[in-house]
Amino acid sequence: MGRRTASIALAAIAAALTGCASNPSTDRAMSDLGADDRPIDVVVSAERWSFDDAPGWVVTTPSFRVYTTGRPNMTTDRLPVFLEYALARYTTDLAPLPRPERMLETYMMQSRHEWERLTRRTMGKNADTYLRIARGGYAAGGRGVYFNIGPRDSLLIAAHEGWHQYTQAAFKRPLPVWLEEGIAAYMEGFRWDPARPNRPIFLPWSNPDRFDALRDAVVQGRLQTLAELVSTTPQERIAAGGDEVLAYYAQLWALVHFLREADAGAHAGNLSRLLGDAASGRLDRTLEAHLGTDHARASIRRRSGPEIMLVYFADPKNADALSELGRRYEVFVYDVVRSGARHTIVAGRSPVTDASAN
Repeated sequence: MGRRTASIALAAIAAALTGCASNPSTDRAMSDLGADDRPIDVVVSAERWSFDDAPGWVVTTPSFRVYTTGRPNMTTDRLPVFLEYALARYTTDLAPLPRPERMLETYMMQSRHEWERLTRRTMGKNADTYLRIARGGYAAGGRGVYFNIGPRDSLLIAAHEGWHQYTQAAFKRPLPVWLEEGIAAYMEGFRWDPARPNRPIFLPWSNPDRFDALRDAVVQGRLQTLAELVSTTPQERIAAGGDEVLAYYAQLWALVHFLREADAGAHAGNLSRLLGDAASGRLDRTLEAHLGTDHARASIRRRSGPEIMLVYFADPKNADALSELGRRYEVFVYDVVRSGARHTIVAGRSPVTDASAN
């Protein structure tokens, strides 16, 4: 490719990756990216890159280096802007959280074969674990590694795994698994702004797949109690087979919504405090003050169990506290999946708030 042709192509891909201004009334997470009515070009540079014999691009934004292979397409064109908008949301939506202190690397490979080769090189002896993933990809060590499965599904997975990528890079202490995975599912819901097609609007309720799995679990009598849910790991649900893993993630998705808006938002402040404590490293001291040093360290190391739920959202000294919280959570779930609620979910609105307003 000649120099002039290359520069034209570079300008074209950079133009395709230009974002648009946010409207704080619909997406307050974008307030740090620019004024309401000015275009936001998040692309700092776009250069040729190749993975073995597969040509591609590396696009740099203020927070990411995005590596892609294959010809530019809708997925790769929109990914850098999408990641910047998602990161702004991660750091503002549930709590004011720190931005990563380093650039985050994200790979979007055009084929699964390329993704497998990249995974073997980057993950070493742990690669086989990640290669069992059937669709989309994963985040590990603050790096996102995906393969293209179409524009919507690829970006939905990037929103989910991007939360993991962010916490791996920015948090000083890991969250309990139930909250880490629940927030990742909560972050999935988005749609494209019809007025600005390259701009994602994040709507955490707009997640029909999670809603359908939650409703199926309710109808089939497969809901876990809150105590069981916070003591379970994804690996255990995967081992259970069938639809158990879908029900598990759907319940965690509902749990984050519960903590954010149930009981007139009574738990939202403690959710924000828990996230802030994990990000800053204060989580250890908070747990030790309530549980003692040994139990606190065991809880942090295990990353599952009811202790953190009790400390932040109930009363660790009250034997019935978790059961009572669990009963309120179950009522919330039944409100979410009530008859006729799916159209509210598709619209990106809370079925619980809508129901209470009617």
